[in-house]
Amino acid sequence: PDIEMAAHEAGHHMENPDEYAGGAVDTTLNGDGAVNGIDAHNIMGQDMSRPKKRHYHAFATMLGRLVQSRYGRAYTYDVVDK
Repeated sequence: PDIEMAAHEAGHHMENPDEYAGGAVDTTLNGDGAVNGIDAHNIMGQDMSRPKKRHYHAFATMLGRLVQSRYGRAYTYDVVDK
């Protein structure tokens, strides 16, 4: 459970909220398995299992910031299913 906890906490640093009852839930989060911010079966949920597509938004945002900073070009990136 330690590695899962570390991944869960890293998710918070990437602006992902808790997705379990009693946590710091974003009730506007719906879709991709979440209903009113609750989805127990993922890295931010109760069982701290695998991440879902929505958890990668911070990587896409950060990539845009890095490209802007380094090259002066404004791009936006979307997370897609593989």
